[in-house]
Amino acid sequence: MESPVDVAVFAPGLLAGGGAEKTALSVAAALSDLGLSVVCFTDRPIDSGWLDEHFGLAIGDVHFSVLPPSVRARIRAPRALLDLWEDLRILRAVKRVRPRLFVNVKFKSSLPGAGTVNWYFTHFPHALEVSPRSAPHSAYLRLTAWARRLLLHRQNGSFIETYDLVTANSKFTGEHVAERWGVVAETMYPPCDLTPGTEAAQPRDRIILAVGRFQGRDEGVPHKNQHVMVDAFSELEDLIAAGWELHLVGAAHGHEAETYLDEVRSMASGLPVLIHPNASQSELADLRRRASLYWHAQGYDTDVRTRPEAQEHFGISTVEAMAAGAIPLVYATAGPQEIVAPLNPDWTWETLAELRLMTRSVAFATDTASHRAACVRRAADFGEDAFREQVRDVWKRLCAGHARETS
Repeated sequence: MESPVDVAVFAPGLLAGGGAEKTALSVAAALSDLGLSVVCFTDRPIDSGWLDEHFGLAIGDVHFSVLPPSVRARIRAPRALLDLWEDLRILRAVKRVRPRLFVNVKFKSSLPGAGTVNWYFTHFPHALEVSPRSAPHSAYLRLTAWARRLLLHRQNGSFIETYDLVTANSKFTGEHVAERWGVVAETMYPPCDLTPGTEAAQPRDRIILAVGRFQGRDEGVPHKNQHVMVDAFSELEDLIAAGWELHLVGAAHGHEAETYLDEVRSMASGLPVLIHPNASQSELADLRRRASLYWHAQGYDTDVRTRPEAQEHFGISTVEAMAAGAIPLVYATAGPQEIVAPLNPDWTWETLAELRLMTRSVAFATDTASHRAACVRRAADFGEDAFREQVRDVWKRLCAGHARETS
């Protein structure tokens, strides 16, 4: 058995390079800065140089451990059984290091707590029950649910009951945690990179910026809707004639992402649309400093009541653009509305016609300095320092509480 560690962070998929992955690394880095031994469990080898370049995040003395390869590509079996087998293997690997604190930061994970104390950071709660398609399917679901409980969390009715603390990345997410899981979640906004507020005063270029990973359009998977933004921009002929550009920035890894990129490039042909897949942190920071507007479209053309998973549950890139002085025009649901509406409800939209109207209004305004300064002030509520302080407070509360219980 391996030597015990203070903290184990479950964060496969770091190469996706999005906000969830940055949150996982920030949790690990904040705890490492306390002098704790921290290991991140990932699904593939990690290049720490790439992490630094992509996220611009000092991760300290955080170690990475690659989980056993998935069996999904080698074994044909029902999904629920494969999920159970995968979670058993992962749980066994994590428990080998006997962590004092286990932090699960993976989206849609049903892995039970593996530490002495356990913390689940919720990006959005998945449904705990699946509607059966038939009587045999109902029996199968009951059997696999019984097997999961027996093998993974025998003393608890569901995986979430094995966690001492559940946090949510927004109030919107927290409401759905209560509804779906019957658990009260503390709101802990993800960490955002805050450019110094002096950037807001500098002259801006005629740039509309949008940031978000490029990915395939799979059913039920949140999507950044870059194709929607290209479509909206194509009809802003007056802005295009005046020299405005749309810049799309985001991580792109894998065949499905490349296929979608090709689709977006095809739509953007002949337009002043510049696409920056896998841009460096310095390139992105430069675009933020220069951009006048920030567009966000995740959740568009979906029903927030029936498809809450499709919404942007927080919106790190929106906050980071605001911190650099860009004025945000965001789809009017979930996290982005939570961030932007208190600042100016007129900067949230529901139709592409509204987005184009708002864009013209701001683009042709003669003085936007006060609006940019307000964006910078609002962004300050979501900084990396504030997040790290909350993480350290979680460590103290959980470990102190456990010490009292066992003394």
